[in-house]
Amino acid sequence: MFDSILAANLNINADYEKISQEILQCRKHWEYSPIWKKWIDAANEGKIFKVESDENYESVSRQYFSNHVLKHDRRKFNGVYTLYLRSPGPEYLFSKRGFGITKYINHNEWIWKKSLENSIPYTIETISKLPFHHIGLVRVFITENTFFPTHHDYEAEKDNRPEDNIDLGKSLGISIVPLTGDVPLKIWSSCDNIVKEVPGHAHIFRDTQPHGVPFTDKIRITIRIFGDVNYDELEKLVDKDSIIY
Repeated sequence: MFDSILAANLNINADYEKISQEILQCRKHWEYSPIWKKWIDAANEGKIFKVESDENYESVSRQYFSNHVLKHDRRKFNGVYTLYLRSPGPEYLFSKRGFGITKYINHNEWIWKKSLENSIPYTIETISKLPFHHIGLVRVFITENTFFPTHHDYEAEKDNRPEDNIDLGKSLGISIVPLTGDVPLKIWSSCDNIVKEVPGHAHIFRDTQPHGVPFTDKIRITIRIFGDVNYDELEKLVDKDSIIY
């Protein structure tokens, strides 16, 4: 079933307001991480769809390397903020690394951050009840008065796998969206050759596909969770009417 699903809503019973409050209380730990310029360029060149207007794309902040130096191009709209809730091994050894690296760390290496455990007890409890044999990376993405430009997150060559044998545990993650900002995730359906919407507070989606989030003048919080999935139990949570291929 999950080999062909691109996205679907999940029926998860959780107190999303409580999760939101816990993540907002951790604001001092958020790290600024604007979109990579390569995704802005790809959208402008028509290689991936745009989740927002041309004007907004021109106005969003981005980052890029120039002569091996990381540059931040600040514009009208900020980029996203991120927060890892777990670290690969002891937290003091975990320096900030990009998603392009941390995405490929083995699931069993991740543990809850001691510095956050007392601040997010309900969030940890909720995530721990999700259908995983073992939880791996848990990363929060926050947009505030901005949008998340279209991109994709999984590169099969970094996982030592061919494109037709992608590790679902590192590409099909569970998303908890305690604050939606009244906007949905948008994702490209290669099956139907159109952009489709994934609304709501809980869903799965395959981040090998271009996806993004439209502009909201509110705060949107997305918690992305990866691990060794118990697919039999996950299937019981899937809203079958919402499945996107």
